[in-house]
Amino acid sequence: MLRADDVMERFELLAELTPEEAERYRVLCADAALHVKNMLQHEAPEEADRLFCFAAAALAAYRKALADSGAGEEAFSAGDLKVTRRKAELQNARALWEDSVTALEPWLRDKGFEMRSVRYQ
Repeated sequence: MLRADDVMERFELLAELTPEEAERYRVLCADAALHVKNMLQHEAPEEADRLFCFAAAALAAYRKALADSGAGEEAFSAGDLKVTRRKAELQNARALWEDSVTALEPWLRDKGFEMRSVRYQ
């Protein structure tokens, strides 16, 4: 079961926020938790809850990074080298989200195939 406080705790770490700063993103974390929950099969075991919480936090951090990416850039240039902080944060957040989904693969619903029984009378 995804507990909101567990997701928030992980989100704080991933987004590098204090608990007070992270509180304004509680709804974003709740939405991410619902998204992850809807990706899962019903028979996912309880011992995998930590992975689910991390995935929800990673998705929330990725969505925050997406929103922040349009808020201006912090860049550093030295000759031909240019480093943009927002772009790096966005790439890192996406990589964390993708990694968390990979860890959840045994419990994810298969989007491409569904088998149901059909009764003939």
